Amino acid sequence: MSEKGSEFGAFLTGFLIGGLVGAAVGLLLAPQSGEETRALIKEKGIELKDKAVETAEEARARAEEFTRQAREQAIELQKRGQAAFEEKKGQLEKAIKDTKETVKKKTKKAAPPTEEAAA
Repeated sequence: MSEKGSEFGAFLTGFLIGGLVGAAVGLLLAPQSGEETRALIKEKGIELKDKAVETAEEARARAEEFTRQAREQAIELQKRGQAAFEEKKGQLEKAIKDTKETVKKKTKKAAPPTEEAAA
């Protein structure tokens, strides 16, 4: 579970850093005046910020969906486990009852006759 989240986080971080570095290098190497470069840096910064916000919102939505699915699966597993427990509990109770009846029958057969039965 956490491995997927960590891989996505690493990808997202690399993506953002790569975008910033690429934009900075492109702006610094472009033949423009300082004022044009500053305006372009500001514009690119706003674009990158918007892209980062969008990507973060998508990641949040995915995480919420993943959490919802995991919660549903946990509830389903809990229901299955409870059903299996109840089934085995019933089987065990029946086996105990049957064993007690068998022991009771055998002890009646093996018991010596009482004085009342002999008289």
